[in-house]
Amino acid sequence: IANKNKIITFGSPHIIYLYYRDHGEMLGVVEGHEELFPYYMEMSGGCGVGFDYQIKAEYYLEKGNLNEAEIYAHKAIYKARTLEQTSVIICSKLTLARICAARGSFEQAQEIMDQLSNEVDILNSSILSSSLDLSRGYISGIIGDDESFSKWLKSGEIDSSEVLYQGMGFNYIVYGKYLLLKKEYIKLEILCEEMQYVFKVFNNLLGYLHAYILEAIAKYRVYGMHKAKKSMLKAIEIGKYDNIILPFAEYSIHIEN
Repeated sequence: IANKNKIITFGSPHIIYLYYRDHGEMLGVVEGHEELFPYYMEMSGGCGVGFDYQIKAEYYLEKGNLNEAEIYAHKAIYKARTLEQTSVIICSKLTLARICAARGSFEQAQEIMDQLSNEVDILNSSILSSSLDLSRGYISGIIGDDESFSKWLKSGEIDSSEVLYQGMGFNYIVYGKYLLLKKEYIKLEILCEEMQYVFKVFNNLLGYLHAYILEAIAKYRVYGMHKAKKSMLKAIEIGKYDNIILPFAEYSIHIEN
């Protein structure tokens, strides 16, 4: 069942998104994987090598510790390349691109995505290509480049993604970013309602956090502050348990304006 050719991320470009399901337990997710992952890697002949470093990178990233996140992302890439674990590399590159964007180096973030595209395209894997599309879309949402989203995301054809079921909810986050850039606030509000049902399946807390931030922005634009406040407080409530701050910063231009 398990071998090194399996896609350990299910196509999601973010690992912690898949497993972070309880308030205050993000560090527990990291520690649990640190303890158990070596057994899986040995059993599978090296599937997901670098995964343990990458989940640490994402942990520090979401908390805004960019230096630690960068170190572990690079470690994950070095390990993953030893057995061509491209799904892990995609996650690591997204982490590095988000770090660049957080530091204001938008061009460097885009360059990372361009380099990743070259690496993924030659593999001819529909799952990894969808994962790449999500990564590029996520970064494009931060830097404000609505043209770099893939066609299926621009058209909202979420079901056409080849990301496996466990990671499908991430599609909604990235599509929400596109609608936000296009200022389609009513459509975004409806999407956020759909997100509640999507994230409920696995109780993806990071998914809920993004959904509430997007909903708050959409409601502010349509109805005003009194409607937006409730949604933003829900996002803050999730974030405070694990000191998650980077997603708020990534939407800051829309929150502040």
